[in-house]
Amino acid sequence: MIRALNTVLSLVIALVLGALSAAVALDRWPQMAGGRSGAWLEAPGIGDPEADPYSAALAQTRLQLPMGEVESSTFIAVADDGGQPLDAACAYRVTGGALPARLFTLRAEGITGEPLVASNQDGPALPPMIHSENMLFAGDGFELTLSAQAAPGNWLPLRSQGRFRLVLSAYDAALSDATFGTSAQLPSIVRLGCADA
Repeated sequence: MIRALNTVLSLVIALVLGALSAAVALDRWPQMAGGRSGAWLEAPGIGDPEADPYSAALAQTRLQLPMGEVESSTFIAVADDGGQPLDAACAYRVTGGALPARLFTLRAEGITGEPLVASNQDGPALPPMIHSENMLFAGDGFELTLSAQAAPGNWLPLRSQGRFRLVLSAYDAALSDATFGTSAQLPSIVRLGCADA
């Protein structure tokens, strides 16, 4: 009887620990996989037919439409160029040149990938995303301000507090994930200042 209870207890513990380790791995998978280009981490090839199980599971748990490497390249930044974690209490300047893609988007989301919606006291919530079709370009480059306070020019609104990450998605990219970050100069992320400093 005691032997049977020990076996059942061992199985329950193994199942719980296995589920927790899988949840942690999925939560941190973009930071653990892929290459690095400046502050940007290459997101795993979710749409690749040979995608690893963690990448496929990540797409399924977030209800993401898997796209192949020809259709899109995705990069994630959890820190600025100085290595400091991205914090919504701070303002940032993101600058970059034209990317070899038909369209690219830059969005802010919670550190674990949840939607990050900035509040607007005078109206509806502000979307934390901007795309290349509605950005102002100077020559072949752009400058974007990330902050909780409105800014002139290209502005991506943030909620007033908490850590976040930036996701850069390039659609109909001329290059695959494997070469996109090395061939294209990904945008720089510079901290301008913080509200609590």
